[in-house]
This record gives sequence, C-alpha cells and structure tokens, in this order.
Amino acid sequence: MQPGTLDGHVVGIHRARLVPGPWQPRRVFDPESLDELATSIRARGILSPLRVVPDPERGRYLIVAGERRWRAAALAGLAEVPCVVMSADIGSGALQELAILDNLHRANLRPGEEARAVAQLQQLGLILREMALRLGKSLGWVSQRLAIARLPEFALELLDDGSLTRQEALGLATFADEPDLIEACLEPDGRRLGQRLGGHVPETVGERVQAIRRVLELRRQRDDWAAGMRAPVIAS
Repeated sequence: MQPGTLDGHVVGIHRARLVPGPWQPRRVFDPESLDELATSIRARGILSPLRVVPDPERGRYLIVAGERRWRAAALAGLAEVPCVVMSADIGSGALQELAILDNLHRANLRPGEEARAVAQLQQLGLILREMALRLGKSLGWVSQRLAIARLPEFALELLDDGSLTRQEALGLATFADEPDLIEACLEPDGRRLGQRLGGHVPETVGERVQAIRRVLELRRQRDDWAAGMRAPVIAS
C-alpha cells in the first residue's frame, strides 16, 4: 500500500506506521482514561476510524484526528488501526481545524486545553457564530472559552490540574489585561493581594476577584470625582 493511494477510504494501517501530527490540541493523555478506552477497544474494536494524511517521504502517516485512539490501540495490543486516508494536498490550516474540532466534539479535553483549542479556531479565521455552529454549542459557550483562553499560561495550567475551577477562571479572565492582578489572586499567602486590598484577603479565588473588582470600582469612582473637580467651570 502506497501512501496517498487510498484517499478517503477506510483502510487498516499498521500502528507503527502512524505518528502524531503537529495539530493535536491535547497536551496530556490521562492514563486511566486511556486504559478505559483500551478495554473498550479490546471488546468492540475501534468504532471511529482515525483520520490521517500520508507522509510519503518517510513512508508513514501523520495522525490528524484520533491520537488518543491510536495510543489506546497500542495498550489493547492492536497491530492494525482503521484509518481514513486524507489527501496530502489539504492545507495545514484545514488539518489543524479538523484536529481541533475532532477533540472538541469528543468532549474529553481538559478545560484549559478546551479553551486553547477554541482560541486556535479563532486564530484560523473562524468567527464566533461559525465556531458555535461547527461545535454545536451556544455563542455563550464559545465566548466563555475564548475569555478563559486569554488567561496567562500559569493560570491555564492550574485550571487543567483542577486547582482552579472554570467559574474562578472566568472571574480571573476579567483581569486578562492585568496579569499581575491574576498572580496576586492566585498567591497562596495573599501577601501582594493584601497590599492591594489594604487589609483582609478572602480565602477563595472567586471572593478575591470580587474584592478586587470592588476596590477597582471605588478607585474609578474616586478618579471620576477628582477629574470632575479639576474640570474648569464654564460661566453661563
């Protein structure tokens, strides 16, 4: 079988000839989840074929969608994996979009990975409504993920490992243009946050976000009042 000759057909390809492509939005593959999928594959096989593109120079195929199934197939001891061989002429942007959509549709990305993936779709040129339509999600769902994706990487990593909830991440996203405030909110001892708040530091991230918002609003009102006092009085 020569790479590229079975375009669009489902064929069995030896697992060793498959390698992950560069489009995968997932960063971590949970071992327990892979074991569960491997158990299912042993019982029922791979129900959804992988999507791959040929890499004829190296005599292999790059995985566009289905890396998790490929990894689980190895645990299950499968020698061959069912694949749909796509055209080698498909552009990199289209392949990246397909890889992202495949992962998002399967709904097993971690929340930070999910937010990054939606942001990547936006970078590929998709507008909000297009993303919602292709994902089968509401505009609000997409908007929330795009907001979370603006958080600095250290905050997204905390979200992915469960140290930060999605609601807390959304709250922090209101300070996306001020990463120092986000750092202060996430400090365990709250020392820098205490300096900003001028006193007591709430325990939870959500409460800290609300406290900062109140302080910022008071400062805005104070600045508006000061600006009004400095404004020249125009005689009637």
